[in-house]
Amino acid sequence: MRSGIFALSGVRLLRLVVGTGLLLAGMALLIAHGLSWLRMHCW
Repeated sequence: MRSGIFALSGVRLLRLVVGTGLLLAGMALLIAHGLSWLRMHCW
């Protein structure tokens, strides 16, 4: 029973880490795209 609880918390932790990583990667891509767009239009 206890091993099942540990496995569940591990899966939750993994999903949290993956979700956070994807969110950060998406934000980084968005920022990079916005900066390149600003450079193209402002210069």
